[in-house]
Amino acid sequence: MSAVPVIYIGITDATPTEITDYLGVAYRRIPVLAIGNDVYCDTGIITSALERRFPPSQGYGTLFPKAKHGASTDTGLIKAFATFYAETVVFPQAVYLIPWTHLPEPFIKDRSALRGSPINAKAMAANTPIAISTLSTHLTLIEEQLSDDREWLFETELPSLADLSVHFVLAWGRGFKGANALFDKNRVPYTIQWLDRLTAFIKKQQAAQKAPIKLHGLDAANKIISSTYEPYDVVGFDTIEASAWACRLEISYKSHQKIQVEATQQPENWSHLAARSSH
Repeated sequence: MSAVPVIYIGITDATPTEITDYLGVAYRRIPVLAIGNDVYCDTGIITSALERRFPPSQGYGTLFPKAKHGASTDTGLIKAFATFYAETVVFPQAVYLIPWTHLPEPFIKDRSALRGSPINAKAMAANTPIAISTLSTHLTLIEEQLSDDREWLFETELPSLADLSVHFVLAWGRGFKGANALFDKNRVPYTIQWLDRLTAFIKKQQAAQKAPIKLHGLDAANKIISSTYEPYDVVGFDTIEASAWACRLEISYKSHQKIQVEATQQPENWSHLAARSSH
């Protein structure tokens, strides 16, 4: 969406932590973004970092496009919708669509580590009908939002972060067995049209960009470590915000690399985690 040239770091489905292990960053989720030597964790923080460091004023795209009809862009509302609705409310329900009882043990073990507690595959499967019912309710809400035949969720000129956040969950969940009943074009026609429209838009954007360079493991980590980083006065270190998360500025060593970990607060985020790595 932002048309920023990227290098893609490959991971495995079962253990998506190799790159963060090399960097000494204790973070278990994806995606993780590195801009030079600055490593950003969490989708919300990544979004803000991309918008700040690759702004539309320099010719890049944006996840907060102008609203139609001359209205102002509801940037804060879009961020709240993406974080506190799509990611926090809708996505956890879609997780129950995963065929847990048919997954290999290493995958279950890895996701248990991510969750912080053991996953009971049978219990997850037993809760699938309830999750489908809940997702059906959310689809009804999305359908209501789109029922005036608008093109995008927040009536923007192009898809926003809100569209992409919900699309990710629904497009991903749509591929699981048993989810077909949720995506009935007779029940949620506007939602189906919106999903297909955004899928086509994303594919068109991807086709227009150069294929990303691919790196793996240690090669990617070394490239990040040897890159430059933003000045400390730009990133900053907010001791009050950091204290709420029991974070502090510290130096640790892993694989002969010096890692500087910071908990920071930036204007566009409540909290920001950046890792600076060097030999």
